[in-house]
Amino acid sequence: CFEHTGWARRKAEQWWKEAGLTLPYPADEFNIGWTPTIAERAKKLKRLFMGNEFKRLKPGCLFLSERDTGDALDSKRIGHVGIVENIYPDHVFTTIEGNARDSSTGRDGVVRKIRDADNQKYYFVDLS
Repeated sequence: CFEHTGWARRKAEQWWKEAGLTLPYPADEFNIGWTPTIAERAKKLKRLFMGNEFKRLKPGCLFLSERDTGDALDSKRIGHVGIVENIYPDHVFTTIEGNARDSSTGRDGVVRKIRDADNQKYYFVDLS
């Protein structure tokens, strides 16, 4: 079982490995392997894209979102990760995410979310 604070990042690491990709950092260095690092590595590999490139989106892509940190010097950073489950017309997609709030129960856990790719805070990583 993954500890609560690192679940999303650790699941992303698992999916990254299952796709046959090398992790963007040493797996044993917990503090280096955080969600923004996944985005940085994906960008270098030209696998990172935004929702305005919706045609590239497919099931199995990693889903990344910005979190407002409240820090004026670093107000935006990638702070959450999930995996794209299905793609629908009109830029709608579903994700499976951990450490996420289930709006129907109000509890945190592993949930399926419906998202709109036009949100400017969403990024994707092609693992194929």
